[in-house]
Amino acid sequence: MKLTYFSVSNYRSITDAYKIPVHNMTVFLGKNNEGKSNLIKALKLAMDIIHYVGETGRKILPQRAYSWEKDFPIGLQMSKRIKKKETQFRLDFSLTDTEKAEFNTAIGSYNNGDLSIYIVIKDSHTISVTVPKRGKNTKSLTDKIVEISKFIYNHNNMQFISAVRSESDVYDVINELIEGELSKISDPKYIEAQNYIKDSQKEKLKALSDRIKGPLATFMPRIKSIDIQVEDRPFRSMLYRKNVSIYINDGVNTSLEYKGDGIKNLTTMAVLSQTDATDRIIIVDEPEAHLHPEAIHYLRRVLFELTEKKPGYYIDSQSHICK
Repeated sequence: MKLTYFSVSNYRSITDAYKIPVHNMTVFLGKNNEGKSNLIKALKLAMDIIHYVGETGRKILPQRAYSWEKDFPIGLQMSKRIKKKETQFRLDFSLTDTEKAEFNTAIGSYNNGDLSIYIVIKDSHTISVTVPKRGKNTKSLTDKIVEISKFIYNHNNMQFISAVRSESDVYDVINELIEGELSKISDPKYIEAQNYIKDSQKEKLKALSDRIKGPLATFMPRIKSIDIQVEDRPFRSMLYRKNVSIYINDGVNTSLEYKGDGIKNLTTMAVLSQTDATDRIIIVDEPEAHLHPEAIHYLRRVLFELTEKKPGYYIDSQSHICK
C-alpha cells in the first residue's frame, strides 16, 4: 500500500499545499524557512491521527498532539475572511491486488485500488476523519473509518526521525520501533491483560480525581470535576504509557497545561496530599511561588501532613514556608 499524494492546508507556515506527489524516494528542496520541515511534520501528524483513530476510535486528540494556538497559521488566526479555521489533511493511497482483496475482507467493501482519507482538526482536540465523496458507498466507508484507519496503518508503519537528534530523540525512535513490534502481538491473553490494566487504571484514577477535587474546591469554588487520564499512545504496548493529563472543569473543561502557575502548583500538591508518601524523598523548589497567602497556608499544612504519614525527608529550596 503506497502513499501517492499528500495535501495539507492551514498548518504552521503552510496555508495550502495541494496534492504533493510521493514516490519511492521524495526529496524536498528549498531555502531555509520555506516550510520543508513543516510539510514533513504535517504528514507525520496526519499518519499519527490515522493510527490513533484506528487504535482507540476516539475523536479527541491527545493534549500534546496539536495546539491550535501554535499549529494553526498565526497570520490567519485573527482573519475575518476565513470562516472555518481548521487544519486539514488529505492522504491518497494506492492498493495492490492483494491489498484490495484484504481490504474487502477486513472492511466488507470493494476497493478499486484507490483510497483517500480526509482529516480535519476543528480545534486543539476535536478531529474528523472521513472518506472524501466519490461514490454512493462513501458514507458507508466513513462509518467504518476506525477499521479503515487500522487497515491503513497496518500497511504503512511510519518512522519519523527529527533533524535535531539528541539522546532523548534517539530513545524516542527506538521506543517507537519497539512499540511497533509489540503492537503486532495478537495473543488474546496479552490483549485481555492489557484491557484489564486499562480498566484498573481508570478505576484508580477516578478515585484519585474525586479525592483531590475537595482540596482544590477551597481555591476554585466553581470547580465541577477533575479528570486524570493516562493518554493512550497509538500502540497496544503498555511499556511506555507515561503520558498523564489532568483536566479541570470549572465551567470550561481545560487542561492543567493551560492553567496559571498557581493552580498548577496547588493541583500538584493536592495530588501529592492524596497519595501514599511511603519511602519518598520530596523535593520542592520555592513551593510558595505564585500562591496567595491562603494557598500558602494550605500548602504548608499539606507538607507537614505528608511527613506525619511517613517520617522522612522534605527538601525545600529557597523558601521560608516551613519556618
